This record gives sequence, C-alpha cells and structure tokens, in this order.
Amino acid sequence: MLVICLHVLLAVFVVAVADPQYIIDTKCPDKPADIVFVVDGSGSEGSSNFRKETTFIINFVNNFNIGHLKSQVSLVQFATTVRNEFNLKDHTDNSSLDSAISRIHWLNGETYTGDALNYVDRNSFSQANGGRNNVDKIVIVLTDGESNHPNETAVAAKKLHDRRITVVAVGIGSAVNQDELNAIASNSKYVFLVPNFDALHTIHQKLTDTTCKLCDSSPIDLAFLLDGSGSEAKSNYGNQLDFVKLVIGELNFHGNGTRIAMVTFATNAHKDFDFNTYKDLHSINNAIDRTHYPDGESYTHLGLQYLTDHTFATNMARYGSKHVAVVLTDGRSNEEDLTKIEANRLKAHGVLVISVGIGSEVQQGELKAIASGDHYVLNVNSSASLLLIHDKVVDLLCESKNVFTTTLKPTTTTTTPKPTTRATTTPKPRLVCGPSPADILFLLDNSDSEGADNFAKEVNFVYNFANRFVIDPKHTRISALTFSTTAKNEFWFNTYKTHAGVTAAIKHIQYVGAGTNTAAGLKMARIQSFAKIHGARVNSTRIAIVITDGRSINETETLKEAASLKRTGVTIISIGIGFGQDDHELKTMASTPSYVFSVENFDALKTIQRQVIETTCQEHKG
Repeated sequence: MLVICLHVLLAVFVVAVADPQYIIDTKCPDKPADIVFVVDGSGSEGSSNFRKETTFIINFVNNFNIGHLKSQVSLVQFATTVRNEFNLKDHTDNSSLDSAISRIHWLNGETYTGDALNYVDRNSFSQANGGRNNVDKIVIVLTDGESNHPNETAVAAKKLHDRRITVVAVGIGSAVNQDELNAIASNSKYVFLVPNFDALHTIHQKLTDTTCKLCDSSPIDLAFLLDGSGSEAKSNYGNQLDFVKLVIGELNFHGNGTRIAMVTFATNAHKDFDFNTYKDLHSINNAIDRTHYPDGESYTHLGLQYLTDHTFATNMARYGSKHVAVVLTDGRSNEEDLTKIEANRLKAHGVLVISVGIGSEVQQGELKAIASGDHYVLNVNSSASLLLIHDKVVDLLCESKNVFTTTLKPTTTTTTPKPTTRATTTPKPRLVCGPSPADILFLLDNSDSEGADNFAKEVNFVYNFANRFVIDPKHTRISALTFSTTAKNEFWFNTYKTHAGVTAAIKHIQYVGAGTNTAAGLKMARIQSFAKIHGARVNSTRIAIVITDGRSINETETLKEAASLKRTGVTIISIGIGFGQDDHELKTMASTPSYVFSVENFDALKTIQRQVIETTCQEHKG
C-alpha cells in the first residue's frame, strides 16, 4: 500500500488545475520524494493538448518545495523515440523547474510507452542523475492512447514495480486501454481516467476520498528499539538503521506532528536519542548515521524496560499523542519471561507495540507476546529485506482513524473543567426505543492512563446517557463494570430496578488505575453480566458499550473475547477517546463499523451523546 504523504501527493497531482481549495496545505511540500513524469508526446495528442499536459504539471510541482533535500522532479517525453527533458538533479528551485517545463516542445510520432519506461528504469533514478536512497520513488505516466507494443510496456512497468517504485497511470480520452493502464500502474488504485485533457480536475473528489491524512493530523511519539546483539553483526545493524530512515521519511514532522526516539539493546539498553532531542527529519537522519553498533547479548527485556521507564515517561512523551514502539529483533531473548513481563508493562503504559522479526531464529511466540496483537507482528527473512516491509509499518502507524470516527467535532476550544460527576440538565427520559426491552451494559476503562479527572468525565457521560431512558423491569435495564488490570462488576442488571437507583450507583463508581485488560471486561460481560441470574432477560435486546482511552494489554485476547460475546447475541458499541486509542481494535471489537465512535478527548464525549443514544435505539428497534 502506498504511504501517507504519497497519497496526498497523488491527490495534488490530479487536482492541480482545479480550484485553489483543492490544492494541498503545507504539511507535505517538504517531504523528500523523487518524482519522474513520463509524458505522452505522440501524434494523437497534438501540440495544444500537449501544452495542457505541461501546464498541468507546472501547477502540480508548484505545490511542493523543490530542492536536493526536498522534492526533485524529472521529466521524460516519449513518442517514436524517448527524450529525457531533464534529470532529478538539474533543478533545485521551483522557478527553474517551471521554466524548464514550459520550454519543452512536443515530439510528435508513435506511442512507444514501453521504451520510455525502460529508459526510466535504467537511468532516471540513478545516483549520477540525482536519485536518492531512502526517499519515495514515483513515476507518473500520462497518456492518451494505447502503446504500440502493450506486452513490452507491461514488462517494462513490472521492472519498476519490482524495484519498489510506485507507478501511477493517468489515461486521457477514449482511446486508452484500461488493461494496459492496470498493467502500468502499481495497482488498480493508482489508475485514473478522464474523458479529455480539459477534464483532469474532475477526478479530484475520488482521489481526495482515498487520501489518508492521519499522520498529518494526529501527533505520534514513535520509538524504535533496535537489536544490537552479536548475532546481528554490524552490517545487519546498519540495515536496521536504513529501515528506520525509510519509515520516518514517510511521516509528517511539521508543527505538532511526529517525534522520534531510538534505543538499542544488547547486553544493556542504550539511549540513542529521546523524543525531544531532534525536531526535524534531517537532524534525525544525521543522528541515525552517527549511531554505533554496540554488540553483546540479547537482553530484549532491558530495552523494553527502558522504553517504559524513560522513553515514554511523562516528562518525555507528549500527553495526547499516539505512543508507538517498533521493536526489531533477530532471535530469542536471553530472558524470555522477563521480556514478556516488560512488554506487558510497556503496553499497559498505553504504548502500541509493533514487533518485527528478522531471520529464521526468531521465536514467534515471543514476537506475539511483545506486540499489541497478531495484527502488529511482521517478519522478514533477513535484515536486507526490511525495506520491503517499511510501507507496512507506516500503514500500521497511519491506519485511518477518520473512517470510523464520528463526524461531530467540538465546535469550541476545549478547556479542562473542574472534575465532577454532577449531571448537566438532561431532556426528559424516553420510553424504550423499540417494542422489546433493552439490557444495556457499560464497560468502563478504569486504567491509569485516564487519571481520576478524566474517569469522572467518563462516568458523567454514562450518567447523562442513563438519564435519557426510562429504567424499570419492563423497559430498560442498565448494568456497569469497570476494567483495569482485572474486571470488576459495579452493579448487575437486577441490582437496581429504578431510575434513581441506577443513576445514584453510577455516580458512586470509583477510579482505580492500573492496566488496560479489556479482555477481562468482555469475558465478565459474557459469563456473568448477561447471565439470567444477574437480571439479563431472554427477550431483551442486549447491548454492550465499551469506553476506552487506550489499546488493551493483549489485543488478541480482547478481540477473541469480543467475538465470543457477539456470538451470544450481544451487540457491541465501541467508543475510543484520545490519540492513545487503537483504531483496529475498536473497529474489530464493534459489531459493525457504524458502531464505532471516536473523540479527541474526554471533554468531547458530550458531542457524541446523542449519536450513541440513537445508535443504541437503532439496534434496539432492529
């Protein structure tokens, strides 16, 4: 899958001649990328349409800052022959590049697309022509017709695909061959069609819809834990460093964006740099280049311990940011039990852990124990193959949270009010939403990542929710449990049979702190809360609402318990709070994607109150 800022780059490419509102903001222009345009100059275009192509490209490149440390652009024109118009290294500013593009003359001739792609493969990205390591390599092909030799074109495109070069194919007019465009592009998502040269801007909405903006909008504190043990050797350790540079090259460092830390473990844990040491990509890459290979034993647990106690300590990592650790290792740790203990401590601290196993000596059970779930375990045959999965790691970091979040946003700047469980004035309680009674269970995250003040806001959300329903034995019944390191029942469905009893019990739920054992809460819900002995009714609609501000200690167990609970006929609604939430976990836990809600902080819970109630009623009526 193509990574974040590259998605934005493609969106800009297609919409460059559209209204200014569709041109990107300043978050991606400084992202390093080597971009080669392969432009059809055949006779079917004509000089006027060719000029529209070049004008289009000029508008596109003006959205990026051009330079040796930023974006570089090359252009190759093809017809019967191939003509390299200029190399990546030739233009170091936007003005020079614009002038060069405007001076290009139409070739005229046949459509030898394959020859142009072969030229790009052999020449355009070479170091001599300005090609750089550790940056995105992108080819954008514009053509208005089928090539003279489609098979040769497909073979030439595959060479680029095999080199991990992303190829985008834009077909213009009715004479293009859809199958050939699919063969040229890296995959079908990067094939775009317009009816004519004047209509390029009309596909902007489709591309905008596929643009991922999470890494541009959500701050991430990302720590890498590298294996510096003797089994790695210096050259393999160097491959790990190159992998780190590939991953961070895809992320946004502007404003309140990404911060990077790096730790290496061997016989001891060694801090390479903290989150607040370097603030820009260039400085971080220079620091990585200065890192020395330590050699020694495989005390993975010491590296994990250092991440918990130092790297992600409250004075280092930012409150409100996504906390992520990528752990690389090539073998079994010397202290496997301690490694599992320290991994659980790190995850209980609210850190999402991605584990990467290198080579055949890796212990898969240990990798799974380190990671936040099977979804976050990756393997490669050797350190040289790390580059093949760097985009998968970026995808895990930047999985879109916007797809599953509520469209309601706070309309005013959020302040931190004095904590209270006193309810605000609420509308008149409603009768049961549908023809049958409802048993609604709240599972409340009571972990230490919340803090007492935020937990009070969570309880207040539940209090106000309950105030909207008529609670009695014939209509709605409500139960609540909390989960931290373990699960605790607060009250069963049949503990309180009146509205006053339930709301009073909600106000008395106490904050505990500790880990985020969501699986324990879901298991208690299945085995005890929805049991007949505790007031669950056979003829009721059964709904569980899970509210959490972080990823669970063990995602695999959490999703297993969620699936088991859903199989008993319980509908799960999941609510994630803040940047520490795990979007994949929330989505998989819920009964459907439409039953997933996300808010930026605890103060914003009130903005989804109505939606959660309506969703509950919708399920109830169903």
